[in-house]
Amino acid sequence: MAANRYKTSARLIHALLAAKQGHVHLAKQPPTKPAPTEFMPLEDERILLQLLPSLRPGTWQGLRCISRGTAEAVTNHLLKAAATRMMTVIPAGQNLCSVLKQFVHGATVVLAPGRHRWVGKLHANQIRIFGLPGANIQDRVQLAEGSSGSIYDVSFRSEDGCNIRLQDASWSLHGCTVECGDPDVAALTATSSKLALHHCIVMGIETATALRSCWMGLLAKGASSIFTNECIIGPLVQRGVVATDNAVVHVNGGRIQGCDEIGLRLSGDAHVVGQQVELINGGMALHVGASCTGSLELHESRIESFRTLCGGDFRTRIVDMQTTKVFNVGVTSD
Repeated sequence: MAANRYKTSARLIHALLAAKQGHVHLAKQPPTKPAPTEFMPLEDERILLQLLPSLRPGTWQGLRCISRGTAEAVTNHLLKAAATRMMTVIPAGQNLCSVLKQFVHGATVVLAPGRHRWVGKLHANQIRIFGLPGANIQDRVQLAEGSSGSIYDVSFRSEDGCNIRLQDASWSLHGCTVECGDPDVAALTATSSKLALHHCIVMGIETATALRSCWMGLLAKGASSIFTNECIIGPLVQRGVVATDNAVVHVNGGRIQGCDEIGLRLSGDAHVVGQQVELINGGMALHVGASCTGSLELHESRIESFRTLCGGDFRTRIVDMQTTKVFNVGVTSD
């Protein structure tokens, strides 16, 4: 029994250090003698609690994918640690805006499995929010002016109104799923903000009895700077990515799919750059607004199965698609 416990502990230690992709200096902790009913963390659990606040972006997903059962093991470790107040795990059912405002800048918190409420705007700086498997928010999420932080592995769902809205803020989402079923709004709206999406899914809502589409997947307004990395936008989205005003959007990899109206649209002085992006199946692949002074670049990308390739003010000095391949335009896979 002791040998097996030691092997499990050693494997998790090595996995955590490998996932960190760098050197981690861990403070030595003097041994303490627990009470008979007190939870005594293993060495790997103490390392996990020290490592979590310093995780680099994207490492949380790699940590959970190291081996089968790792996600459950991490969940169990954190919940046990929370029971002894070694780590803050916020239980489901509470209003996160009220709870999170109590934390200092740069805090790291964990959301327990279950539905969390969101009422009001979140004012926080450099906060890191990690969702354990099953953690979800089914309210409109508003990130206040000047706020910043990162959200990992949380599911967002809204049937009435925008899922996530940020203005003059700076946030990143990692491994999150954003579902919106309101046909009059965007699932994600960024106004004069910095937003990074890594390995996220943005889509409408599919239930056993109905399909509910949102108007736009990602809307960039004002002087926003948006970066997406290997994200999937769609299906059940009328317009996949929309950039307007002075927004700049970089789409790296991933797919924009199943957009009934438009896959990618820009207007005003917006600039959109796509690298190795797949636009698959929908109404019109690309649309440029009237009198647009911005630019659209698609490099080494693929457009397939749209009824129409492009529309609007589609001028060659605005659009660069020289290395993009186009297939089956005029044909959809419905």
